[in-house]
Amino acid sequence: MDYLQNIGITGIYFTPIFKAYSNHKYDTIDYFKIDPQFGDEETFRRLVKECHKRGIKVMLDAVFNHSGYYFEPFQDVLKNQENSRYKDWFHLWEFPVSIEGET
Repeated sequence: MDYLQNIGITGIYFTPIFKAYSNHKYDTIDYFKIDPQFGDEETFRRLVKECHKRGIKVMLDAVFNHSGYYFEPFQDVLKNQENSRYKDWFHLWEFPVSIEGET
C-alpha cells in the first residue's frame, strides 16, 4: 500500500469481486458475498481501511445489470416461471424459460 501511495495512486478500481461461478466474475451469484478467490469480507474491510488511510479511494464494478445462472432470483424464475416475483428483473422473451447447454 505504501508503494501505491508513493507512486501517486489515488484510486483503485476493482472489477467484480462478488461470488460468481466464472473467473471473470460478471456472472454474479451473490452480491453480498466476496468471492473466496479474493479473500473474505474482513480482508476486504482491511484493504479499504488501509487505502482510505492513505487517501486512496476504492471503486467497485458491481455490475448490477449482470448476473449468472446461479443467481437466486434467476433460479426463482426457472422454478416459478411467470409466477416468479423476479420475472421483471430480467429481459425474458417468453415463458416457459428454459436453459439449454452448459451452465
